[in-house]
Amino acid sequence: MKKLILIICLTFLGTTTVVHSEETTAPLVLPTNMQDVRIDKHLGEIIDLDLTFYNEKGDAVNLKDLITKPTILTLVYYRCPGVCTPILNELTQVVSASEVYKAGEDFQMVTISFDPKERELDAQQHLTINKKRNLLKREVVLGSKPLNNKIVTAAERIDAASWTFLTGNQKEITAITTAIGFNYMQEKQDYAHQGTVVFLSKKGKIARYLDGEVMLTKEVEFAITDATAGLSADIMTRVQRMCFSFDRTANKYKFKVNRIILGVMAVTVSGFLSFLFITKTKKKIN
Repeated sequence: MKKLILIICLTFLGTTTVVHSEETTAPLVLPTNMQDVRIDKHLGEIIDLDLTFYNEKGDAVNLKDLITKPTILTLVYYRCPGVCTPILNELTQVVSASEVYKAGEDFQMVTISFDPKERELDAQQHLTINKKRNLLKREVVLGSKPLNNKIVTAAERIDAASWTFLTGNQKEITAITTAIGFNYMQEKQDYAHQGTVVFLSKKGKIARYLDGEVMLTKEVEFAITDATAGLSADIMTRVQRMCFSFDRTANKYKFKVNRIILGVMAVTVSGFLSFLFITKTKKKIN
């Protein structure tokens, strides 16, 4: 039913106009040495899938063999003391809570370390295995109503085989981070970087970015729909604004029935007027 709603929204997108106000804020001025730490969004571009990385078992895997369905891609480093773990924790929660899509069936997840040192360290310290195990044993909350919430482990909602953790060499790391527009800077043993989650089509097309440590399940579902259909993020953003409104009290998106009714009316009226115009034109010709 929820997938049908998304399809209906896409159908009426072309016949309705969404008007929204844009807030103007002063640009954030970063220190000179931090200006290169940013995300340049390459929406609609197709990344090179002919790149080889190494999985939790240490086996070489090619992205074109790994990415065979819509994919949620995260770029982190496993020893990160900052944003990486919160982003992965949040992703684990929102993916587990989805009632529309299921990891392993509808999409998959790939996490790549952008620290080349972690490839060798992984063999010694099992960074990828430990990170995957810790995420899947996390408790997640299901349900949007407080009294009906259910707590389970992420492993009960996410097929372990659907989430692959990789390390790599500098050449391949540079290739993937450049393709994504992920710009970071090394600071001694750590890295200065921003956090983002990238959604790819099964052909490697960049469909959408979700920035920051806080995500909503509905946003992730929109992004997966986007990646599945190979649409641009701009289209999905318009669909979201047209069909849903965010309820801050309930901390979730609510479906705008009135918008869909207006959309149906607009299509009906447009069709009827077109019919009258064509009929009148034919009479004049005859």
